[in-house]
Amino acid sequence: MHAPAVACGQGLADSDGYGSDATYEDEVDERMDNMGFTRDELNDLLCQGVKPWDEDAWDVLAALQDDYY
Repeated sequence: MHAPAVACGQGLADSDGYGSDATYEDEVDERMDNMGFTRDELNDLLCQGVKPWDEDAWDVLAALQDDYY
């Protein structure tokens, strides 16, 4: 499954963090399809030129989300 085309910085999720009618199981399936990332997270990484299989992908995502300590 490929992530849909979305402009950089444009999210797919609603304010609750899930798509309009997504459930927890849907998010788990989404993460399984995208190497542990949601489509929004994957889009953020790809906009930075980082592939989800790159060794530092989780660190880059943490920095992008301001979760980097």
